[in-house]
This record gives sequence, C-alpha cells and structure tokens, in this order.
Amino acid sequence: MSTAIFISPHLDDAVLSCGGGIAHLIGSGERVTVVTVFTGDQRPGEPLSVLAVRSHASWAAGDQPFAARGAEDLEALGSLGATAEHLGLLDAIYRRSPSGRPLYANPLGMPASEDLERFLPQIIAALNDSALAAHPDARVFCPAGTGGHVDHVLTRQAVEQVVNRDAIVYYDEYPYVTRPGVEATRTAANDGLAEHTLSLTSEELAARISAASCYESQLRGLFPSRGERLREIASARLPLVGGSLSSPPNVPASRGRMAARITRDVGVLGGEPYRWPASCSSPFPQA
Repeated sequence: MSTAIFISPHLDDAVLSCGGGIAHLIGSGERVTVVTVFTGDQRPGEPLSVLAVRSHASWAAGDQPFAARGAEDLEALGSLGATAEHLGLLDAIYRRSPSGRPLYANPLGMPASEDLERFLPQIIAALNDSALAAHPDARVFCPAGTGGHVDHVLTRQAVEQVVNRDAIVYYDEYPYVTRPGVEATRTAANDGLAEHTLSLTSEELAARISAASCYESQLRGLFPSRGERLREIASARLPLVGGSLSSPPNVPASRGRMAARITRDVGVLGGEPYRWPASCSSPFPQA
C-alpha cells in the first residue's frame, strides 16, 4: 500500500483544497497522512496582536483555540479515513520580531525577513522529523502559495528544501484560488510544472464538503454572510471596538454557504486543480 502525504499550512487547508483528492486516493487503497504545520497556541498571558484578536473573535474558540481547532481537524480527517500529524508551530498571527513587534498586520504578502531568517529553518526541521521521514518514497502534496498567505509561502519553501522536486504535487489553496487577481500568484513559480484538474465524483465532492463542515471555527470567516462581512470590515478598521461588533456564529448557515460555494466553484474549476512536473506520472490512480 503506497502513502501520500499532504502538507497543510493550517488546520483546514488540505481538506478545503484537496478533500476530494484525499477521498479519491483513499478510495483507491492508498494511505493518506495530513501534516499540518501551524497548530500551536501562543503562550498564555502574552499580548495578542490586532490580527490575532480579530482571528480569535472570528473563531469563537477562546484565547487558546488550537486544542479545539485540532479536534476539528481530527474529526474532518477521520471522516475521510486519513491520519493527522500536527507540528505545533506558531501561526503568522502570533509571530513577533526579536524586539516583540508583531510581524504581520495582514498575512497576505511576502514573508518578513525575520521569518525567513529565524522561522523558516524551524519549519524545515519540523518537516524533517515528521511523517516525511517515515515515508521517504511518498508523493508529497504541497501548497502552491496561491493567494500569497505568508504561512503558505513559507510552507512551500520549506517543503522544497526537504522533498525531492519530482515527488512534489502542488495544490492550489481554496478558497484563494477562486478570488479575483489570483492568477499572478498561481503562475509565479510554475516552471516545469504541468497543470491538471482532478474531476470529482459526486461521492468525492460530498466527502470534501462533509469533511470541511467539521471546521466550525473557520466557516464564518471563510464563508461569511453579508452582515458578517461588513462587521469584519468594520472590526478591521476599528480594532478597539471590534469585539463589540461580533455576534454568535450561526454554524448551520455557514455550513450551507460553504457547501453551496464549494459545489459551485468545483463546477467552475472542473474539479480540483493540481500541478506536478511534466515528466512525472499522475499521483491519482485512474485519474
């Protein structure tokens, strides 16, 4: 039985982007492990950045949210039949310079020089001690950095220093891949890569949606109603009163919007987009 390893920057990226592909591989008899990089809580009592305050308010999972988020991930991957490994590194919303300054007010853009110098080596070391070491012959699914989130970009850079390029399959991150203007980040580093789209069966699409629905803490932020989006914009512009603008999550409504969006977007994209070297065979049996 062969093994596929998906590297997920955050606790939801692999399932949201590749849930159908994971279901396809498992249905074909392969083992799948999802290694998630940024899964650690900030130490209790440390001040939160404005970005972290906004994220915590959206997630509604307390000041130490990653135990709850990790449980969501175990449920999601368990529903697909995959296993999980959490590396425990700090999300961009928590990382600071040596002087204590938050590195990011917005996580979309180029990684800070401090991250490249001090944090990228930590990601590489963690990946070297992960499931990748136990399965050196695995095909490795890596985020392409589509959308330009710094954690995704750093994850791709780390994977490329740990894994042979011919063993890497890149996936476009959802929902970033559907956003206007994203094509520039899709084409930024694709030399020698061939584009492929995995068509999903109705069962694989349903599996992706069902697994994604387990990430309750993320649904409101990723698939907001118009009112929730307006409150998020106001909170971003008025961070000192952002907490008073929040409202309890409506999980069923968020799940419904998520299911409708994924169904629509998979139809528009024709499936799930992947890229791998043109000289390599497909990682998907019978794809």
